[in-house]
Amino acid sequence: MSRRHRFAALRKRGEADGRGGGDRLCACAGTISCRVILNVVRPAAVPDQFEAFAEHCGLRMEHELLYVAPRDVLHPPSDSDQYFLVTLSGPAGDLPVRLVYAIPLTDADAPGVRDVLWWLAGDAWALEQTGRILDAWAAHYGYPPADSATRRLFELHVRQATALDALLGPVDYRRLITLYGLQVARRPTR
Repeated sequence: MSRRHRFAALRKRGEADGRGGGDRLCACAGTISCRVILNVVRPAAVPDQFEAFAEHCGLRMEHELLYVAPRDVLHPPSDSDQYFLVTLSGPAGDLPVRLVYAIPLTDADAPGVRDVLWWLAGDAWALEQTGRILDAWAAHYGYPPADSATRRLFELHVRQATALDALLGPVDYRRLITLYGLQVARRPTR
């Protein structure tokens, strides 16, 4: 029996006895057969920490593409954004966190929970780093603290962080802020 025929016979025998067949058996030089182990347990891909956090907390995210008006009709669509109404809710039916999330119109994908959580955590982290004090928060971003728009944006961030804290609970809210802070600390400075 030729080597090729022996290999084919071994392959068939492996399939017949439930050993998985050809991906496990091969002909080796000078032997009838040898076993090649391909069922090596590979570590699963490391999940994104924000996605793992969302799963741990049982968070659900829904999004809806919004029509936006007014818009600049002379602005090229390829340079424009699309806006999604995003709702982040927990398993207990708590009050959800809602936001409008913008991504380039050229991006065919909807926002993911990782990106939404990253932005929510980043804004909450900045608030917590500055003690939720308007002047310190404005200085952190370089905004004029006396400007009414700065005050409105600050109040909006405080409301959103408070809603996020209520959705997650104080322990998981703190975990999310810490997770974001660790990522910021690892980023190289320019």
